[in-house]
Amino acid sequence: QYTDALEAQNRRRAESLEETQGALGEVRAELAARGDELDERTRELQARQAELEARERELSNARQARAAAEARYAEVYAQLQEYANVRQERDETIITLNGEVLFETDRATLLPIARERLSQVATALRDQPERTIVIEGHTDNQGSTQYNQRLSLQRANAVRAHLISAGIPDSRVTAVGRG
Repeated sequence: QYTDALEAQNRRRAESLEETQGALGEVRAELAARGDELDERTRELQARQAELEARERELSNARQARAAAEARYAEVYAQLQEYANVRQERDETIITLNGEVLFETDRATLLPIARERLSQVATALRDQPERTIVIEGHTDNQGSTQYNQRLSLQRANAVRAHLISAGIPDSRVTAVGRG
């Protein structure tokens, strides 16, 4: 009887041990699954962190580029003011060069000083590739309205041609005659 009792007790202990080991195996499997899930989430977070850092670098670079562009614009704007009337209206920068400096009376051929000044203007405009350029040609009040309209357009086209030859893309430059 004593042996039977011991055997029964050993069986219960063995069954209990098997149940405990089974439960322990389930816990280990669940912990392994959770560990894998945590590893995956950690990798996702690291990837997101790297992406965020890359975006922050891009933003910082863009800010620096913008600050540099604004500084260049301010410098060019100041240089332009030395030889031209420059004013800002809304989203437009208006650059006015004296016509007496650009053309002889009744002519549409640029004077040498005009070429020099327009080359300086072209340098400033190349630094602002997002801007379009409208050149308005004018004349004095001598001659007929039709003649002055034609001459003013010829003058505007002469300025346009010079700016294009100085490196401004022709798609950015329009010429109009104002008479």
